[in-house]
Formats: sequence, C-alpha cells, structure tokens
Amino acid sequence: VARVAWHALDSAMKQVRATGRVEPDYAAVAKAALLSVGVSLSARQAGELMETIYVSGEDGGKAAYPDARPTLEALRNRGFRLAIVTNRAFGGDRFRDDLRAAGLDVGWDATAVSVEVGFLKPHPEIFRSALRALEISAAEAVMVGNSLAEDVAGAQRLGPGQRKTEEDGIAR
Repeated sequence: VARVAWHALDSAMKQVRATGRVEPDYAAVAKAALLSVGVSLSARQAGELMETIYVSGEDGGKAAYPDARPTLEALRNRGFRLAIVTNRAFGGDRFRDDLRAAGLDVGWDATAVSVEVGFLKPHPEIFRSALRALEISAAEAVMVGNSLAEDVAGAQRLGPGQRKTEEDGIAR
C-alpha cells in the first residue's frame, strides 16, 4: 500500500514539475492510486497515510549546511528580513518540525511552502506569496537557493531588468 501511494506521489510530483507547476492534492493522488488496487480510503485516511510514509529532514537525505544557522542569524542581526520559499509536499506543523530539527527555526518573517500556496517553484505565485508576506517588491528582495532553474530563474522572472531567452525559457 505504501509503495503504491509513494509511487503515485512521486509520479504526481514529476508530472507537475514538467507542466504548469500547480501543486497537486497529494491525498487525492494517493486515494485514487490505492483505489485502483482495491484499497478504499477516505481523503483524511489517504492524507494520514501520505504523512506517515513521507520521509523528510535528515532521514530523507536533507540536512542543513553547518554554517546555515549562523549565516541566517548574521543576516537577521544586520537587519535583513528572512523568508523561505520551498517546494514541499507537506507544510504546517510537519514543515516547522523539520525546520526545528535542522536547527533552522530562526524566526522567519514569512514562509511560502508550495503545498500551502498551491504552486511549485519556479511558478511566480510562490515567490509573490513570500513578497506579499514581507510587504516588499521583487526589486527589494534577494533569492538564495540551490537550483538555477527553480530558485534563481523563478525569482528573476519577477524582478526588474529580466529577459527570457526563447531557447531555454530561463530569465537571465
């Protein structure tokens, strides 16, 4: 059951990354996949199953760099406001617990989690959500990330002086 649900979640993530970047309803995806193999769950049960089988944080192979927290604290001490813009299948308490476990609970001024916003990076709406929460314009913000295609290009599409190349669709 877990394998079928996980495969459906993985397939949904891959499909949405290749298309419009609208975040899928992962519980509905799991519910439909399990129904196809004869397991009938309510939406709530499917959501709880996905929450149970989704491995995040260090157990999921994701750990903060050792200098991440000191860097964030130094930025905060210099007057910068901090926001997170992230693609995640789970937000809410699960996301905040993962931040605490990683030592990254630094008092964020805003968070834009794809599953909560409804769009995956590099869709402009997830970046706009963070900017609205910070009450600043794109020209006043800096995006730091680990993906040119999702983080940098997505943020650049909102900023001044952007241009888009036809061959790769990435703002330069």
